Order: sequence, then C-alpha cells, then structure tokens
Amino acid sequence: SLEVKLHAAYTYPDALKMLEETFQSFPHITEVYYQRDTLKTLNRHVRQFNVVLLIVNTFLLLIFVALINNMVRMYLYAKRFEINTMKQVGATDAFIRRPLVGQGVVFGILGALVALFALVALAWWCYEEGLHLLLPSSMRLLKQFLLFPIVVIGLGVLISWITTSVAVNKFLKMEFDDLFQ
Repeated sequence: SLEVKLHAAYTYPDALKMLEETFQSFPHITEVYYQRDTLKTLNRHVRQFNVVLLIVNTFLLLIFVALINNMVRMYLYAKRFEINTMKQVGATDAFIRRPLVGQGVVFGILGALVALFALVALAWWCYEEGLHLLLPSSMRLLKQFLLFPIVVIGLGVLISWITTSVAVNKFLKMEFDDLFQ
C-alpha cells in the first residue's frame, strides 16, 4: 500500500484522471483509489464559494468606487471657486483639469499603496499564525501573487483618474450662479 498526498493544483478531476492513468501504467500498481464523490462535492462547493466571493467583491468594488467618487466630488466642491476664478481669467479647461486630475491620480496611488500595505500585513499575520492561505504555494500562484500589486495600483489610478475627470468636467461646465447651490 502506498499513500500519495497531492498538492492543491492536482485535486481537479482532469489532473486526478491523468495521475490515475499514470499510476496505473506502472506494472506493480494494481489499483488506484481515491474518494471521487467527496472530491467532486468539495470541488463543487469551492466553485460555489468562488461565485459568492466574486459577487461580494463586485459589490464591494462598486461601494468603493462610489465612496471614492463622493470624496473626489467633495474635494473639488471645496475648490469650485478656484476653478471658476481660473476660468474667468482665461485659463483653458485643459490647464485647469491637468493639475486636479494629476492630484487625484496621486491620491489613487497613495490609497492603493495603503491597501497593499494592509494586505501584506494581513498575509504576514496569517503566515505567523500558521495559516498559509494567503501565500502562494507554487510558482504559478507566485506569478499571480506578484501581479496583484500591479493590478491594485492600476485600479487605484484608473478609478481616481475617471472619477476626478468626471467631477472636474462637471465643475468646469458650471456657471458662476450655479456655484452657490
């Protein structure tokens, strides 16, 4: 009797079938046994959990975008008189927009870095507690793990750039009398 423990990457039905065929090709192995039903049930539950996580994460992303949008709009609302003054002295829309959008992007980068720091601290804490759930266990996962900071910073820049651009355009289109409402 030989017991084989598999890494998580080999617990999918296709990989198990390939391993079963490989093991059965050896002349000294007569039977390969594993709990197929339990594994199918587990994989089904993992897929369902992933769908639920995707829905929750999408909902949270929408909430974060709404919060960022409101923060940017409040910040620009406080600068609405400066924006109008620049318009009155002849500044072009691009001249007004560029520094405000640039500042919004810098805030987006800073927010993404804070989020990354919090996630690294959480991963470190989990590692210290013996929970290796958040750390990569293979090279394939390591590549995805290293891509994660780029995605987080990219999303921070993209969301802040879009929300700032939309809010600045709104205040650029306002007439002087509308500033007091």
